[in-house]
Amino acid sequence: MSCPEKANVFKGRTGDSPVQLACERARAKVLAAIDQAEAELAQGEGIDITKECMRQFVDDIKKRGRERLAARQTVLN
Repeated sequence: MSCPEKANVFKGRTGDSPVQLACERARAKVLAAIDQAEAELAQGEGIDITKECMRQFVDDIKKRGRERLAARQTVLN
């Protein structure tokens, strides 16, 4: 079996390579997740994301990061 013949073993429908099939599966998963998220939002599930809550979120992450860094530096010294 030559190399070009080996490549054809992995093809399903005409032109579908393993990479294309994997991309199609990943796309289907993403679309399903989007559909689920939209359904949850339609049912009133979810949170409003505002600039203020994002600022608080970022400030919290920075604070925790600084605390971790300080703790690590204490251990290393």
